[in-house]
Amino acid sequence: MSVTLGRAVLILSTDDKALTRGLSSARSATKKFGKDLRRTGKMLSARVTLPILGIGIAILKSAADFEAGMNRVQALTGATEKQFEALEDQAKELGATTQFSASQAADAMGFLAQAGFDANKILSAMPATLNLAAAAGMELGETADIMSNVMQGFGLDASESGRASDVMTAAFISSNTNLQQMGEAMKFVAPVAKGMGLSFEETVAVLGLLGNAGIQASMAGTTLRGMMVRLVDPSTQAAKLIKKLGINVLGTDGKISSMSNIIGQLGEAGANTTDEVIWNAAFERIADGGAMGSGGSDFAAVNAVTDTVDDDADDANLAAITFTDGADMDSVVAGDPFRLQIIRDADNGSDTAAGDANLLYVEIKET
Repeated sequence: MSVTLGRAVLILSTDDKALTRGLSSARSATKKFGKDLRRTGKMLSARVTLPILGIGIAILKSAADFEAGMNRVQALTGATEKQFEALEDQAKELGATTQFSASQAADAMGFLAQAGFDANKILSAMPATLNLAAAAGMELGETADIMSNVMQGFGLDASESGRASDVMTAAFISSNTNLQQMGEAMKFVAPVAKGMGLSFEETVAVLGLLGNAGIQASMAGTTLRGMMVRLVDPSTQAAKLIKKLGINVLGTDGKISSMSNIIGQLGEAGANTTDEVIWNAAFERIADGGAMGSGGSDFAAVNAVTDTVDDDADDANLAAITFTDGADMDSVVAGDPFRLQIIRDADNGSDTAAGDANLLYVEIKET
């Protein structure tokens, strides 16, 4: 039995033109195929090979960064082989289980080590540092730098890193401040607050309240430090008021009482009263005193104004200073530039308000 698998037809001819045309067509097709193949190879190199190569380089760089970071940690801490292995394992684990990479964890360890944390303290502080960085939305290394500075400034042990992280997080998510501003403020107030016996929690809370008033960062730190210093070493006028009200600024241990305790004493002593601030007002036309911005010596005293300070509002009321001396105002015509000089007369016996007063409003009219 036979099966026909196909047929082939052989054409024999003495005319080679058809053969020549066939070979030429084959050469063209082969040449085109070669060009297409080379073009495809270039495209694959650009779109596949190069990205793969880039990924490989990035992986190698990340590995190199991690190794360099960990070597820095070992150099700064003097960690033993076993301690270094524990640090390396923790950094890798944090890189695998958190939003931060192992290299970032190594950088954070380096900042902690630079602040004086040994290997065991770094292992203890890293989880809290990551939580703080995540809550603040900041780089891990910068967070570690701020956190270690704050803890060192307040004399907190590495074992209290969780406490420090929780307290600062609670402060910046519930007040008008952030972690960077908190760290900047602590540079100025932490050692003083610690030395005077103020707790870490209370110090951070007061900085948060200052932030709500628009006093932030270094200004908040210097403000709180000044408040504490003035309470411990008040001016003569403030000392008389403190004595009159019976306020115990210092506790039995010689350290400053808590801020909440002092405020409570002020309330119980009836400090929520009113006092008087005396303002001396003067007026000068620019034409009479020289160029705008000059010191001027031709101010004409107009009147003294008494402003009532409402302690309940923790600020001066809106002080309406009305110029009623027509003789000094008659020479002023519409469009004349002029300036005012308003100075508090703190030496005046009628000025009974302790501390600073803010002038918030001036009303100018002639009667």
